[in-house]
Amino acid sequence: MESIASWERYVTPYVPNVAYKAFEDAVREAAIEFCEKTYIWRVDSDRLDVVADAQTVTLVTSEAEAAESEIVGIDNVKYKEDGAADKQFRNLDPVSEVIADEQSGSWKFQTASSPNGYWIGEDKGTLSFYQIPTVKSDAGLLVKLILKPDKTCTQLPDILWDNWHDAIASGTKSILLAQNAQPWYDPNAAAVWAAAFNLKVDEAKWVKHHGYNKRPTKVRMRRWI
Repeated sequence: MESIASWERYVTPYVPNVAYKAFEDAVREAAIEFCEKTYIWRVDSDRLDVVADAQTVTLVTSEAEAAESEIVGIDNVKYKEDGAADKQFRNLDPVSEVIADEQSGSWKFQTASSPNGYWIGEDKGTLSFYQIPTVKSDAGLLVKLILKPDKTCTQLPDILWDNWHDAIASGTKSILLAQNAQPWYDPNAAAVWAAAFNLKVDEAKWVKHHGYNKRPTKVRMRRWI
């Protein structure tokens, strides 16, 4: 984790006489917006137990970097049967709760030996299965979580410092310079830094899907016989 104060040297020379509290709030706001727009901060959950006849599971991760975070959403969910090797993990399909409710009145109560899908509601710390599994699977669930910094954090994840510190700095400057009640207000400079921030958002979206490859990755379709 990296202290928010580490961004000070990238921001304060461009925002004269900015108060530290305003600087800290702006860095936090820029980091949250960056993570919400890019889904760039992702961590694996702990290996979670699937309990027989239980529809929900609480999402937890032991990674230290997730300490000052909130869950934005889920990137993917992998499940394997009890005692199976890791190579037996398979992806569960996301389910739209709204669409499923429109199509069936009983879908939430359906059961199967193992789940085939999942959904996540307003309580983003809880994942729900479709269908409800009737057979347990110890350490049989692996969830990749999409995170953002929480509203009171004093540190940001290493991925933002190591790879995107300039993006967070640009976002911070755009936020501060757009504050028209402050003596450092400069709308023209704010617009310039906002554009720089948005370019980095687009770059991070590319990296999220393609990695640090020169050429875009491709999905090869299966041959149909």
